[in-house]
Amino acid sequence: MSLASAERELIALGISVAAGCKPCTSHHLRAAREAGVTDEEMMEAVAVAVSVRTHATEVMERFFLARLGPRWRSKQGRPPRLDPPGRVGVLVSLGVAHAVNCTSSVRRHRGTAVAAGIPHADIDTVLKLARHIKGRGAYHVEKYAPPTTDERVFLFLDLTDSTGIAERLGHEDYSRLIRACYHDLTDLVIRYRAEIYQYVGDEVVLSWSLADGLADANCARILFVFRDKLAARREKYEASFGIQPSFRGGADLGPVTRADVGGVSPEIAYHGDVLNTASRILGLAKAHQEPLLISGRVRDALPTVPDLLTRFVADVVPRGKSEQLRVYGVDPITSESLTAEPA
Repeated sequence: MSLASAERELIALGISVAAGCKPCTSHHLRAAREAGVTDEEMMEAVAVAVSVRTHATEVMERFFLARLGPRWRSKQGRPPRLDPPGRVGVLVSLGVAHAVNCTSSVRRHRGTAVAAGIPHADIDTVLKLARHIKGRGAYHVEKYAPPTTDERVFLFLDLTDSTGIAERLGHEDYSRLIRACYHDLTDLVIRYRAEIYQYVGDEVVLSWSLADGLADANCARILFVFRDKLAARREKYEASFGIQPSFRGGADLGPVTRADVGGVSPEIAYHGDVLNTASRILGLAKAHQEPLLISGRVRDALPTVPDLLTRFVADVVPRGKSEQLRVYGVDPITSESLTAEPA
């Protein structure tokens, strides 16, 4: 039995609050209301989320005290909090704020660290450590679950003319440009129910379950909405970087195995030929000067929608493959219709 829309949004709202994701919380609050969820039901879900998060923190505190030694096992034996905190306290606050995804606290504690004269290298080390420990935490949660096989959609996106742009801008401004583009993509990832699987330089890989990716052609629609959003902010990008960025994409779907990998820097990985194929299709999009190419598998699975058209482009044998691959281009009929809320 699948989750009803109202149930899904209530659960997602609770997870978003517990994870400290403000954009996710705003999105799922709005989606829950559209699904007919009452404010009282949302309050109850969030109360449960806060309770679980508080309990988890208390469990970890008891775990620490028990290993510290007998004299610290009672709550009365806890070391007192330093107020105001010293150098270590400031850096612990910064690392914890990052670990619980609290953007405002990260800004505040980073500002405190800078004002206290703590070197930027030390601040960056703390943030890297927080990212590493978050990854380890996810790894230890996931490692007890066996690898699973699932059908997923993957969309590879990259910046058009990235090499030329990088040469013109230099590495610092190019990094700022990429980060600005990814920032503009973030709310669309939430709206179109995607997951960010990987950032690789100027390339980002999005992933969906089949249901979410194919619903209202979300896996194709997101690229055109992203391109329109970047075009609408042309003046901002030209003032900051002297260019108007644009992205192209390649998509495929198929079976993958989901597993945890790595020891020093663990992460969840998907393994399957579909990723290689989607990457090859992105390369074909570059060669054919197409904004979006999709495999025949994606084209056959997409629902018919009034504002997107597919057209045959070519039968090709991608580099490293032995079998022929049929690829299709996707064209939006109108930009306005693409901005509607996803299904």
